[in-house]
Amino acid sequence: MSFSGEIFIEGTNHPGSYGSPIANAKIEVVYEKMIMTEMHNETLVSGVTDSTGFYDLHIIRGATVDFVKIDYHAHNFSPYKDSGFIARRTIQQGGSYANNDFVDTSKAHLLVEVVGRLCDKYLGNKSIFLAVIGIHFKKLYG
Repeated sequence: MSFSGEIFIEGTNHPGSYGSPIANAKIEVVYEKMIMTEMHNETLVSGVTDSTGFYDLHIIRGATVDFVKIDYHAHNFSPYKDSGFIARRTIQQGGSYANNDFVDTSKAHLLVEVVGRLCDKYLGNKSIFLAVIGIHFKKLYG
């Protein structure tokens, strides 16, 4: 059975796209099981996203998917609002397991202070333009 979806950066959506894709993120489909009195995680299948942020993993029928672990530079991920992902789902014959989409919810803050060269006095509010090639940011301020 195919278990697939996309991984992208939250807040970078633009026409024709949910957001900027994350390539080479490690995806693990995980089953939680109780052994004695402790919960243990068992990776059912793993893989990596391609250059478009897409992943397609082959999972056996009857497996239970408790959660998806995404490893990418210690970032935080959560299911996309329109994702088809359902936690604790058992894979059944004939079921559809596509659109298990996740977004990177990690945030970074950039502080820029502009001061006079010799006087070191505050010169007021300024605007800056920040761009990362291939990433479309949502304008938050200004």
